Amino acid sequence: MAWIKQNIHHNNRLPQILRSVELPLPSSLLPLIDMGLHEEFCHDHPLITQQSKQEMMIILIDTIETKLHESQILFNAELRKIWQD
Repeated sequence: MAWIKQNIHHNNRLPQILRSVELPLPSSLLPLIDMGLHEEFCHDHPLITQQSKQEMMIILIDTIETKLHESQILFNAELRKIWQD
């Protein structure tokens, strides 16, 4: 788990699956009359998308850590059973 976190933070890169996620600009932004507002939203969209990808990565790491911990507990319990028999 530490390797995954270190690799992500050291390389500052998301896993390939998250890097390939591309969210198109919402169609509701295209017909905006106010071009200043339109440009602001178009500028902010990639930043919001990147932030969403980073948040998905945090959720993914937390999920992996939880599953790893649960699996370790199960493994230890099964190992104790084997040694008791």
